[in-house]
Amino acid sequence: MKVTIAHFLVSIILIMLFLCLLNKVNGMAANVPPADLVAVLRPGRYTGEGKYAPTDHYPNGLNAKLYMTVTKTQTGLDTSVQVEAFDAVTGNIAYNGVRNATFDYKPNHGDNVFKNSKSFIGGKLVSSSHGTLTSSSKDKLVISSSGSWHTSSYEHNIINTIKKDGDKLYATFDNTGIIPFLHSHIMDEVYTYQN
Repeated sequence: MKVTIAHFLVSIILIMLFLCLLNKVNGMAANVPPADLVAVLRPGRYTGEGKYAPTDHYPNGLNAKLYMTVTKTQTGLDTSVQVEAFDAVTGNIAYNGVRNATFDYKPNHGDNVFKNSKSFIGGKLVSSSHGTLTSSSKDKLVISSSGSWHTSSYEHNIINTIKKDGDKLYATFDNTGIIPFLHSHIMDEVYTYQN
């Protein structure tokens, strides 16, 4: 059988549609028992460090000092992360900011958890993301969001994975662009529970 350019293009289009559908299915909200949410994101204070991959805004990448507070609310949890970011090569300060997020159970949505995040530098809103928790266990949360980061010029589909190991939290923000399987911006953070 002779493969033509048209066959090849149709195959590529079908693969892209399948990947987009798979990305959509993976982003569907899951039931998250309140005990799982609090088991991973234990209320209290944390200190941490972050490593953010290079972007068009920060071509050397960034290292960050992180200070997080997790607070229990009537509808879920709030987090506030103070970020001191430094150029990964020169060590020069890049910015000081704050990232606030809510993890809320909403009326009429059962045990679905919605995450909304906003980041500020100098009191000015510089990025936001909105999504849902797509899976959970006693030591892991997976959140699928869409949004933007101040560190990048692009809108991203964001898979945020938070794993707990003792007093440590490991958070990864895997940001993809228009092509779901191409990772365009990886951000890794490690936190230690203080009290």
